[in-house]
Amino acid sequence: MASLPESDAVAQVSVKRLLNDVMPRLLSGNPAKLAQANAYPPAYTWLDSLLTIVGPTPRTPADSLGPKHQVRINASFWYGLSSVLTLNGPYTAMTKAKGPSRCIEAHTVFDRLARTKSALLLGRRVHPPTADQMLGFVAQYEKAKANVQAAFKCKPAL
Repeated sequence: MASLPESDAVAQVSVKRLLNDVMPRLLSGNPAKLAQANAYPPAYTWLDSLLTIVGPTPRTPADSLGPKHQVRINASFWYGLSSVLTLNGPYTAMTKAKGPSRCIEAHTVFDRLARTKSALLLGRRVHPPTADQMLGFVAQYEKAKANVQAAFKCKPAL
């Protein structure tokens, strides 16, 4: 940012500080919004287990219609949303990992990204603008995959 002319107004925002310090204060007057903001980690866990039960994809042709498929579509959308919104913690842990555990963590993160992308593509019909925004975040994480592989030298490759 030092290369920008002084006439260009630029604000540098610490996202971590914004999420940890500022947002709870802003939302303190609205307990429902604060509860919603804190709901994504448990939602991710619950929706991950739900998609394990109903399956992320239909197993038979009859499985692609009806109420089970509708549950799959909605669960996929909300799983994708909660996964993207809670991925920063595991991704940061992966980047800080040392030794052999870093490849294990890298595989976990990038496997989760693949599941998240598939879920968002299936659940996109629930709310396309939100799904597209989350898919944009997934793409940003995916761009780092080659660099992570090069740095960690994981076998099998990511």
